[in-house]
Amino acid sequence: MKKIIFSIIVISIATIPAFSAVNITMTAGTGADANKVTVAYACTAGEEVGAFALDVNAGGKLLVGSAQAVSTEYYIYPGSIQFAVAGSGETYISSLGTPMAEQTVAGGVIEMASLYAAGDVNHPSPPPSSGALVKFRINCPPGPVTVKVALNAKRGGVVLKDPNVTPAVTLPADLFVCSSCDALMLQCRDNPCAVGGVPINDIRYNNWVEIGRPVSWCHPGHFAGDVNMDCKVTSVDVIGAGGFRSCFGKSWPDPLYNAAADTNDDKRITSADILGDPSVPGGGLRPNWGKTIANCP
Repeated sequence: MKKIIFSIIVISIATIPAFSAVNITMTAGTGADANKVTVAYACTAGEEVGAFALDVNAGGKLLVGSAQAVSTEYYIYPGSIQFAVAGSGETYISSLGTPMAEQTVAGGVIEMASLYAAGDVNHPSPPPSSGALVKFRINCPPGPVTVKVALNAKRGGVVLKDPNVTPAVTLPADLFVCSSCDALMLQCRDNPCAVGGVPINDIRYNNWVEIGRPVSWCHPGHFAGDVNMDCKVTSVDVIGAGGFRSCFGKSWPDPLYNAAADTNDDKRITSADILGDPSVPGGGLRPNWGKTIANCP
């Protein structure tokens, strides 16, 4: 009888579904990076996450530039992966895609996956149990923006390597971003300081308020022509979305005017923003072409 009871207990334990927990977190930057959001993860019981699929909602204010992957192990982006056909007729992966698999007016979908093998020189081991996944910038209006993260059920949410393990996922509380830029600009107006090495005077501050408090004016690379705020001055700032080519000659409030390209803060996109303006020492696109912005995360 004891053997029968013991057998029933063993069978019962074996049929209990495995359980694990994954915590998702969000943090916002400060100062010039007040509009930067970083999404991270932490596994609490040694489980291995194979892929993440998360919905990001920022009230229609996402996204400035492109989402940037932080993790070197979650480096495959299934939602935007691209295939091509070789001359031999074989199909191969031509691009691993981008971490933001889909972007809408409301927000976007983060989709990142891991792939490793013992023989893989670059990825021979599982991802670490915790770390940052991706970072992106919010297109800030006047005042703060609420950022929300949820599981994308259609894409699987959080998928573990072991399909028999059901993860309990803890999602972050709503995150409020974009408010620090206001504080920084007020500080620079009342007690002149340097943002990107250039003092902010009353004229620049008043222009900033009039055009809607663009957070790009608080970015360290603003005066250097870093339109997409990726801390580098490259051709993307010229021909990319909102770059100089598309907004040159435009003035506020023309819809094509882009405050991020207004390197001298005069509400116009002219040759002064490209060649440099005497009122902005070291400013302008051309003098900073090819440079990486100092003190820029």
